[in-house]
Formats: sequence, C-alpha cells, structure tokens
Amino acid sequence: MSAALRIIPLGGLGEFGANCLVLETERDLLVVDAGLLFPDDNGLGLEAIAPDFGYIVKRKEKLRAILLTHGHEDHIGALPTLLSRVIAPVFGPKLTLEMVEGKFRERGLKTGLDFRPLAPGSTIRAGGFTVRTIAIAHSIPQALAFAIGTPAGTVVHSGDFKIDVDPLDGTKTDLETLREIGREGVLLLLGDSTNADRSGRSAAESGTRVALERMFENAPGRVVLTTFSSHLARLTAFASEASRRGRKLALFGRSVIQNIEIAERLGLASIPFGTRLPPADSEHPVPKNAAVIAAGCQGEPTSALVRASKGELLGLAFEPRDRIAFSARVIPGREKPVLRTGEALLRLGCEIRDGSTDSDLHASGHAAADDLIDLAAAVRPRHFVPIHGDYRRLLSHSRLVRESGHAKEIHLVENGQVLEFAEDGSIHLPAERAETGRFAILGEWADEVAPTVLKDRARLGANGSVFAALALEKGRPAGPPVVAIRGVSGPADDALALDARSSLTLYLNSLGPRPKKAAEWQEEIEKELKRWFRREHGRRPVVVGVTLEV
Repeated sequence: MSAALRIIPLGGLGEFGANCLVLETERDLLVVDAGLLFPDDNGLGLEAIAPDFGYIVKRKEKLRAILLTHGHEDHIGALPTLLSRVIAPVFGPKLTLEMVEGKFRERGLKTGLDFRPLAPGSTIRAGGFTVRTIAIAHSIPQALAFAIGTPAGTVVHSGDFKIDVDPLDGTKTDLETLREIGREGVLLLLGDSTNADRSGRSAAESGTRVALERMFENAPGRVVLTTFSSHLARLTAFASEASRRGRKLALFGRSVIQNIEIAERLGLASIPFGTRLPPADSEHPVPKNAAVIAAGCQGEPTSALVRASKGELLGLAFEPRDRIAFSARVIPGREKPVLRTGEALLRLGCEIRDGSTDSDLHASGHAAADDLIDLAAAVRPRHFVPIHGDYRRLLSHSRLVRESGHAKEIHLVENGQVLEFAEDGSIHLPAERAETGRFAILGEWADEVAPTVLKDRARLGANGSVFAALALEKGRPAGPPVVAIRGVSGPADDALALDARSSLTLYLNSLGPRPKKAAEWQEEIEKELKRWFRREHGRRPVVVGVTLEV
C-alpha cells in the first residue's frame, strides 16, 4: 500500500442505510458505523440487509477500533454481524453502547465485549489514528461527529446531524469546535446528505412539542403516538403532556420499552411518576382515555401498531375516535406499508394525524441545504465527499458545496470506490474497487446473499414455482412424472399441473429407449417444462426437477 490513507465506503452511498466506512493506512484500519438497510415493500422475505464486511475481515489483524456515531439501526444494526467475525474495541456514545448491549442480549449473543463510551470533546488513539469527538444535534441523544487525525491530514465525519437552534434535549451542533478544526486544516469532509435536496433549514425540534400538545386537544378517545423508538426527546415530551392532562400512558413495542428504560437509567429521559400503566393484556386492556406510544411508524409487519391495526395485539384494540399521530418521516421504500397501516386504522374509525394534516408534527433530524452549507463553511475542507443518501441526494449535496465554494475538490463516489490520499493531501481514485456485496438478515441469523438467490426469490414471487419428480429404474423412467405447481395460476394450479404432467410424459416418452444419467433426466425435465410454460401460458416460473432411482 503506497498511499498514506485509503478511504473505502462499504455502504450508505447511493442508498439509505447500511452505513459503513473504512479508513486504512499501511498498518492500521478504522471502521465508522456498521448499519443495516431495510428493504422496500418488495423485500423478498428479508428482514434487513447488512454490508459485506469481507474487506474488513480480510484485514482484521489491522483493525484498531470501530467508531459509532449514534444509535440508529442504519448505523449500528449490523454490528452483531461484524463482531461475529472480528475482534476490536467499539467506541461510541454511552446510550448507543447500551442499545448495542441490549441488541446482543436480545439475540442471545455474547456480551462483555470491549465497549468504550465516548463523550463530546474527548480524544482517543486507535493505532496511528487520533479521534476527536464533537457534539451534534440529531434525533437521538448523544450523537457525535468525528475529527480523525491521519497521516494524510484530518478527516471530519459529520455523522447524521442538523443545526437546531432550539433542541428539546439542549444539545446543539458544536459549530465553534468545527470552525476551530477547520482553521487547523481539514483534508476531507464526509457529509450527511439525507436532506440535501431540501431548501432552507431543518425545522427546530421544539416545534414538535407544540404539535404533540395539540394532539390531546378535544381528543375523545385514546391519543396514540408512533415515531422512531430512539427519538427519546419526542417520546418524553409526549409522556409529559399525557401526564399534564391526567392521562395514563401505555407503552407498546419492545424497542420503545427498551430504549426508554435505558434512557431513564442514564438520566436522558423521564416519564412522570405514576403516569405509566403496567403491561396490558386481554384481561387488563388499555383504558379508553389513555395515551399510548406504539412502535411501527414505518409499517413494520410485526410492530405493535400494525398488529393492533389488525386486531392482533393483546391489550390494545383500536376503536372509533382514537387519534393516532404519525410523527416520523417515511423511509424511502416504506411508503406502501405505511399507507396500508393508515388505511387499516381508518377502517377502524380512527383519526389519523401526520405531516399532511399537521406540518409541525415531525421535524427532521437531518440538515437541510442551508445547514449543509454552514457545515462546509465551518470546516472548509480541501476535499469533500457526500455520504448517507441515494444518488440524487449525493449529487444535490455535491452541487451545494461546489456552488458555495467551501471545498477545493469535490468527489461523488459510490460504495466500494477507493479514495487514496498521499501525505501531501493529493488524491488518487484507482480503478480498483472493494467488494461491496450484501448479507441478508433473516430473524436471528445472517447469511451472505448471492445475486442468484435474490433473482430466484423475485421470480418465485412474480411467476410461482413448478416441482417435477421422476422415478428411474436402470436409467429409464419407471413411471410417469409427478408435477406440483404453486403460485402460477392460483386456484387453477392443480388443473394446470395435470396438463403439464401429460405434456411432460409425452416428451419423455419421445426420447427413446436409451438409458440416461439422473442429471440428464433432470435437465430434460426442467428444459421441457420451462419451454411448455413459456409456449402455452407465457409464464416463466421457477422449475425444479428431481429424480429418484428405484
């Protein structure tokens, strides 16, 4: 390795989620974040998707530390997958590390790992890297940005941030420290691009408090809040308003309960004494005048809100006149599930409040265009690379910084693209690319997903499947094949299977008396059935042929 510094994004560029970035020198390697990406409505049965950490695993002897900017799933969710393959100290905010510990316990994974809490204004060494932490405002407490000292110069990683003049938890983005670092000289700024296409500034979080108070006005039934379970300031504001109005509070959703308990233990949140109801069940349902916090703002199929909308959640049955507030942005790809959940609630007679009815019900935790320009003006880097966002947002962020003139060189890169920096700060973009595959997260386990697997899943969902079995005796059919069909024509699948079996039998008989190997018969079965379905029905189902020697 001839470069003084290599930077490789393994996830989070050209997509929302799976955030993971590698900084590498000749002797040391540093990782920033290890997050999940949540599939869209056509998720092909995947619960979540993690980056391929193969690049890190192959160099694990150089790995000095893993840095976590904050506790959102798109930044920490894949950490159990990574730590099952490497050993390294994990540095991050205390709240974030507590959330990670809970995630490990929940999955029955080993705990007692080397977790080291960070506070704003601290400095640590990780091999040849020095890391300085900077307080930033975001939609979760204790979020951090990093100024990382490297042999080629200082790299500033913004994390997810906004510039909030009136945050509910009192934490503002420390622009003065960022300006100080900028005056010292910054090689590279890596900037959050989530809201780069939004003009102006992100709204202050304090505005949501007024909107949450308004949710209780003239509410004839329950008042229900659904938002991200890590948005502790918003959850606490809602709980406080419920208490002020004399309403008891019920909590639903494992992540909501866990995060509030962690935050209370750390002194970051507090539900007024006597407000919280005990866990509800069929014999002790939630009172009709209660306030409720329920996980499920993204329409997750197993979430408390979605289960309640289907009448499947013990202790909470929504009724007409219940008022439900969606206080969250819809993650790209989750639009349909959120719409379906809202439709189900409306059919129950509930009143829905969201950004279309109350524009101040949600304030983004990410910087808009003017805030992004302020960050670039504070840091004034030699090089700028936009991160965290789809291609449109990365492109918008690049244009903002270019037009503002606050960076000398701007680079729009993709996952796997390698950036090499010399000691003098010059950059080289080699043709070499790091592998950036994906791992599927299916419940409690993770496994690498080959492109062919996802392709087969898509075909199964679109065209169904056909299974054909043939008994062989001395290399010849011992009888007619058996054909089963699922998901090709619905109720007519059984009749279609009889037609396919007849056609396949005629074809196999036409092949003559010469014996064949089992693999040859399997190939003939699959080839003929694919041809028949395409010719007769214009369909391309997944066809699986099997043989059995008798």
